[in-house]
Amino acid sequence: MTAALELLDSTALTPFWARAHDAALDEPILGDMTALGMAAMVRQRFAEPSVPTITRVGCCLRNLAVDWWLCQLVEQQRVETTVVIGAGLDTRRQRLPELDSRFVEVDSAAIIELRDRWIPAAGATRVAGDGLQVDSWLHTTDTAEPTSVAIILEGVLAYQQPERVARFFGEVREHLPGAYLLFDSPGPISARSANRPQPGRAARPAYNWAPWSTSRLGDRKNRLMIIEEKGFMDFPRAMTSCFSKRDRIIHSLPLLRRSYRMTLARFPGGAGA
Repeated sequence: MTAALELLDSTALTPFWARAHDAALDEPILGDMTALGMAAMVRQRFAEPSVPTITRVGCCLRNLAVDWWLCQLVEQQRVETTVVIGAGLDTRRQRLPELDSRFVEVDSAAIIELRDRWIPAAGATRVAGDGLQVDSWLHTTDTAEPTSVAIILEGVLAYQQPERVARFFGEVREHLPGAYLLFDSPGPISARSANRPQPGRAARPAYNWAPWSTSRLGDRKNRLMIIEEKGFMDFPRAMTSCFSKRDRIIHSLPLLRRSYRMTLARFPGGAGA
């Protein structure tokens, strides 16, 4: 269990605390009251990392983009089953209780045990296993049309080796043609900057997967179909006021506008895909 909890500590606590700190603000981006209500328990079990303002805003904007897209897909009756891979301390099911979608939450056995203790399942199916091994959770979609499945990977793919991501995409494409994919990714420039040691920044694993373009993922016949993509500068100015004028100018340049992006995509194949 120790190794799994160490992984949680390095990759899931920062986004959790970003949501909790955001919820305590007068004008939050997400207003995730479940995260705020869990704060005392999480603080008692784990250390509370320092979360810079830009990191807090970035994490919450990432959550917000995925929330928007998922709600649209469900409301338009295009998605019936949502699979969250690397659930960590994710609270989307509690944040969006009105969402009429079957939820599957996948993570290591140790983290699923924490979720069972701290976060009400609210009808979600929980699977202990390696989410990038598709056969660990594929059985939970047996009753669903492949084209009605949405797979969410937030803060997951960037830490993987490129060949592992390619294998995962290939397995999903084979078993769930036409499924939706909601994920985030840094480009090479953003990854190189983020991987550089910086004083005062909490240690985390390096970004390993940083594609130049999400529209070129997969071979020519089997590329992901990009439906929508957002960079931080695509959100309303009121939500990104913490970014400096210099950052705004830099991230408005065509090469850097999507140097870190949230993506709504679809795998090829399947009726209507």
